[in-house]
Amino acid sequence: LYTFDGFMNHSCEPNVLSIDGDDSPENLSYDMVAVRDIDIGEEILVDYATFEYECDGHQIDKCLCGSSKCRGNMRGFKHLTLDEKIEIMPHADFALLEKFVAETRNLSFVDYTHCLPGSIDVVQHGDEWEMVAAKPIRAGELLFRNTSTVVTDEDFKFVVRLRDQATLAVAGKHFLHREGHMEFLGFD
Repeated sequence: LYTFDGFMNHSCEPNVLSIDGDDSPENLSYDMVAVRDIDIGEEILVDYATFEYECDGHQIDKCLCGSSKCRGNMRGFKHLTLDEKIEIMPHADFALLEKFVAETRNLSFVDYTHCLPGSIDVVQHGDEWEMVAAKPIRAGELLFRNTSTVVTDEDFKFVVRLRDQATLAVAGKHFLHREGHMEFLGFD
């Protein structure tokens, strides 16, 4: 039983997002973070599609959020167009993304969060991503050994996660085409 979040309404252009959830049966907690300044008396709004895969009886048939980005209804992440999914994917609950991947042909989930070598980190500056040293590195020291998964199917897609960010990596935007395979270029 969550506490006061039952009073929070949906908007297709929310002013808060849910992060750092703990879905363990004994805890069930999450943090809400403002995505923009919120004035006193302004309603706190969240996009239900970032954590509801299917609304199962509590869908919104006619959304009244009034946003210029209004999708018209709220039936859950599963029912969004691919472009809508890509737009909210960086803010979506990871259990929801795993369900999306499991139900979608030619789609795989890659989580870089726990496999980064201790010597490096990947950080975001605005829309750009870069690899940085996570500790002092001496000349000649091995930073990491790169491994690859060969992908030859141009229709294959990946949901790529790095800490609290996720994106859909698609052939035309995130991959460099090499002879016989494609190479993931990152989020830029």
